[in-house]
Amino acid sequence: DPVVKELVRIANQKLGEDLEPYTMGGGTYARKLKRAVAYGPTVPGFRSKFGTDRGDAHQPDEYAEIKNLETAVDIYVEAIKRVDILLKEKK
Repeated sequence: DPVVKELVRIANQKLGEDLEPYTMGGGTYARKLKRAVAYGPTVPGFRSKFGTDRGDAHQPDEYAEIKNLETAVDIYVEAIKRVDILLKEKK
């Protein structure tokens, strides 16, 4: 899908990575919405300051570093602008 390709391109550009899209077995809102994708703030290589068994996503002690949240917001803003353009072009 052109939207998924654009989302991956934006994330790679902002993160300086060469990531590939993937699917997972966990349940997300994306399964319930037409043409939805889960596009989250996970940062490649992130290591919890509390060790491997604490601070991870969906845990009681989950946390995020401010610099990673700022990067996520930067990616989201660009992604929203580009997806808006792509969807308008399809009309």
